[in-house]
Amino acid sequence: MVLPVFSLIAIGWAVGRKGLLPDNAVDVLNGFVVRLALPVLLFQFVAEADWKTLWHPGFAAAFALGVASVFGLTYIGYARGGSVADRSIASLAAAYANTAFMGIPISVALFGQTGMAAAVVASLLTVGAIFAIAILLVEIDVHRSKGWAQASAGVAISLARNPLVSGPILGGVWALGGLPLPAPVHQLLSLLGAAASPVALVTIGLFLAAMPRSADKAPVAPLVVMKLFVQPLVTAFFVWLLAVPAPWGGLAILIAALPTGTGPFMVAKLYEHEAALTARVILITTILSAVTISVLIALLGV
Repeated sequence: MVLPVFSLIAIGWAVGRKGLLPDNAVDVLNGFVVRLALPVLLFQFVAEADWKTLWHPGFAAAFALGVASVFGLTYIGYARGGSVADRSIASLAAAYANTAFMGIPISVALFGQTGMAAAVVASLLTVGAIFAIAILLVEIDVHRSKGWAQASAGVAISLARNPLVSGPILGGVWALGGLPLPAPVHQLLSLLGAAASPVALVTIGLFLAAMPRSADKAPVAPLVVMKLFVQPLVTAFFVWLLAVPAPWGGLAILIAALPTGTGPFMVAKLYEHEAALTARVILITTILSAVTISVLIALLGV
């Protein structure tokens, strides 16, 4: 499950080192993911969600509290003294699990349709809540030099124009109507949205290849520890506290233990804050998760 993710990053790195793409390839591909493919994926994800099947409040609460705890602890304890934007993106890298690209296939392989439902709920919480909160904090930081009224208006306009926010919101509006997406529209969105994850991973590899040796060498170990070890432990505590039944409790812990997804890097590159840091966190957590996820699966007795 981890090999395809790492392989796509490695392909991007190799292409970047060989100079097979133009110098602006990172910006172009990142723009494609952030402004087109990923918003389409989020729209379809929310618009087609089966809310009755996905309604498992204990699982949702335990997973969401785990994500929120890691985000908050990282934000408060971020030792570099960076801006609100820097701290928000670093916290996102520590709390943002790869719920879709890795979570769905792993959960389905281990738990079948129950695993699919759990991964979908986790993805909705990840992209619909913590992702939006991080973007909101970054936008507030970007507009902080203006007056309160002007800054508030600027934040509201920027969020409304941000496709990563408007995509899932529009999907929710469509879902409220109770109508399925027309078949041709579903196929179109599926084709376009499917490009988001692989292109994002290749873009990370390109970015790592182009990153000079003198680039930001901030330690990534604290963020890696928060993601791969603290988040599943905190989630396990909430699973116990809320008495989440099996197999939902195990799924909450398993999904929380997944490596960092590509979302934080996409946001970091879009706003030009902590792109090098998030790229390395994604790479390192993805490599290490080959071991940590295997051990966790054994401990869960799956």
